[in-house]
Order: sequence, then structure tokens, then C-alpha cells
Amino acid sequence: MSRGRRALVALVAFSLTAQSSATGAAEEGAAHACAPKPMPQPYAEVFYDNDFSYLDDPCLPFYDTRDAFARLTDRAKRISLGRDAVVDFGGEFRVRYQDENDFAKSRLDGQDSDFTLTRLRFYSNLEIGAHLRFYGEMIDARSFGGEVAPRSTEDVHTDLLNGFAEIRGSLGPAKGFLRGGRQELLFGAQRLISPLDWGNT
Repeated sequence: MSRGRRALVALVAFSLTAQSSATGAAEEGAAHACAPKPMPQPYAEVFYDNDFSYLDDPCLPFYDTRDAFARLTDRAKRISLGRDAVVDFGGEFRVRYQDENDFAKSRLDGQDSDFTLTRLRFYSNLEIGAHLRFYGEMIDARSFGGEVAPRSTEDVHTDLLNGFAEIRGSLGPAKGFLRGGRQELLFGAQRLISPLDWGNT
């Protein structure tokens, strides 16, 4: 190999080494700038309270302990629409088999029944800046194979479960919001007011 070629190879190798060192130093500096923290839990008992804002944190790669499968749905969250607007998409599908002996349906008539329940929920959450929000969620719940008619808490075909608009703001040191529309309600230990998540509808 000629001297010119050896010099060129050495120069390329030096350039790659320097670039790798600079990248490593930048990553190490970023890691030091990001304080360790526990992974946020974004899921709430009602879907409209889910909070995926942690995906906007530039330090997320340094404390995200989830595997690739758990991060799969991140692509459907915090989708930028431009001009400070983001949208989330999400949902849930459930299948439940139920076998009732001596208390089917009314739980007092002594009938037996076995059936399958399905429930599909899909939601979209749009946030425009820090002050405006629109949320919509549909539900489709069905009962299959029972010997008697389904309860009202087991069967509803394609309905609006939650749908509202929200304006957020501050009054001095306090923060609040004004929300108008339709929504599930949940308070405290859910003894009095609850969305009854165990119910199919």
C-alpha cells in the first residue's frame, strides 16, 4: 500500500474515532443532565384521565425500562398536528366468558346461563396548546350465547361513552378547567359514584 493510501486510511479511521468519541461524549453529557426518575404510569381508571405527556420528555430514553412490545403503542400517542396541537389514539378490546349457576340474570330466579361478553372501546384525545382539549370515546358491548336475554349492563351497540370539550386556565395560583359534554364519573373509593368498569357496558 502506498504512503498516500495509508495516510488516507489513517485519516478516515481517525475521523470515525473522533466522531464516535464526540457522539459518546454527547450521550454521556445528556445522561448526566437527566436525573434518574421512576417510569410514569400513564393509565388511569377512566381513559380520559390517561396522561401520555411523559413522551415529550427528552430524557425519556435514559429512564424508560419498558421492552419494545410495551413501547409499541407510543406511536399512536402525542402525534403532532402542527401549531402546538397533538392527538392521542387508544382503546381496549375485552372478551369474557361467564357461567352462572342458579342465579342467572336477575340473580334471584334460579336459572342457569353461560354466555360470552365482548367489549370494544376506542378513543381520541386532541389537545390544542395548553388551554383547549377535545375528547371522544365510543363503546360497543355485546353478549353472545346466553339462554336468557342479556342485562342492560351487558349489551349496548355502538354508543358514545364519553364526548366533551374542555377549556383550561388559571385563576391566580389556582388552576382549573371548564368541561362540557358527556363523561363517565368516578369519585373516591367508588362506593357511590363509579363507571363500573367490571360491567360490560
